[in-house]
Amino acid sequence: PCCGEGAALADIVQGLKEGADDDARIESLGIEFDAERAWHAKRLLSRVIHADVHDVIVKPRSIGLLFLNPPYGFGLKDNSNSNQSDAGADRAERLERTCLKKTAPLLMLGGVLIYIVPYYALDDEIRTYLARNFTNLRFFMAPEQQFQQCVILGTKVKPGHPRKDVLDMLTRAQAGEFKEQVLPEYWEDDPYVVPPI
Repeated sequence: PCCGEGAALADIVQGLKEGADDDARIESLGIEFDAERAWHAKRLLSRVIHADVHDVIVKPRSIGLLFLNPPYGFGLKDNSNSNQSDAGADRAERLERTCLKKTAPLLMLGGVLIYIVPYYALDDEIRTYLARNFTNLRFFMAPEQQFQQCVILGTKVKPGHPRKDVLDMLTRAQAGEFKEQVLPEYWEDDPYVVPPI
């Protein structure tokens, strides 16, 4: 979802191919709202749909890796049937939260999440959602800090009670306590394994 011109996902596919068996088939699927970006992505990815992610139907638990770098900020509420007139009535929930809740169910159990959002957007609802639905969560700041982005990695599990230590870690991350914890150029920890579909 929100694959842009597809370059980041294409790089991930290339990295997966380098570590895979020769007969492994890796398919990259993108959804992009912007027509020009979607056409660029079609040159790099296996399949790209030019559409709003909310208008596309993808089978739940059918994706092995979800690269999610959604739009940032607040969406707009549809108030066409409402008599609300205050200024706050036009704001909906944060797009980072909306996209996470919409697309995370597409990941199969054991699937890998790569979630890129501004660190300050990790509100209580996002933190709880991540802590309930993912294990092996790791937080890093992106090397490029123009948009104050963080990179969160995790493995999808059956929903459970959110672990307090994970909630505490994500709360501290949102408060900016891990700004020096930058995504390493070379990965030295155990790798995340993308399960076969």
